[in-house]
Amino acid sequence: MTTKFENLFLKILSLFLILSLPSLFLYYFSLKFGAILTSFSVLLFTTCVFCFYFLTGIRLYQKPWSKVTIIFVQICLLCQALQIEVLGLHFENYYGPYLGLGFRQTTEFSFIFRAKLITLWFYNGFTNDSNISIMINMVPLITLVVFLFFVKQHDLGRITNSK
Repeated sequence: MTTKFENLFLKILSLFLILSLPSLFLYYFSLKFGAILTSFSVLLFTTCVFCFYFLTGIRLYQKPWSKVTIIFVQICLLCQALQIEVLGLHFENYYGPYLGLGFRQTTEFSFIFRAKLITLWFYNGFTNDSNISIMINMVPLITLVVFLFFVKQHDLGRITNSK
């Protein structure tokens, strides 16, 4: 048995994931065409990641309590929560509200705090950097905790109703 708040949360979360693809295409169309084609592999990888977000949002809207959907939502939110730059490898894919905590090690070690109300950022690929940077976006992490709480509550409700 789901409550009204759970249903509202799931609908908002599914809409948030579905909006990933349109926001990515709006970003692409705001760039000049030559800038998009400079690195086709990065473009393809980023588009695949955002398509995964989009398809997970649709699946969450249709089948919110499916085990596959729950796993996909966890993967999406963890991918948005974690931004990594390690020895030239970059993986950053997030959009929406941003509250980041992390560190960066160049020649010196520094802690980083960033906050943005609305943002769209993706940066995937390789560079010649030897820096190490790890950022955690707290917004998807908190969303993941709330989502897992609702999943646990739903599972407990199903177990007690079946007895």
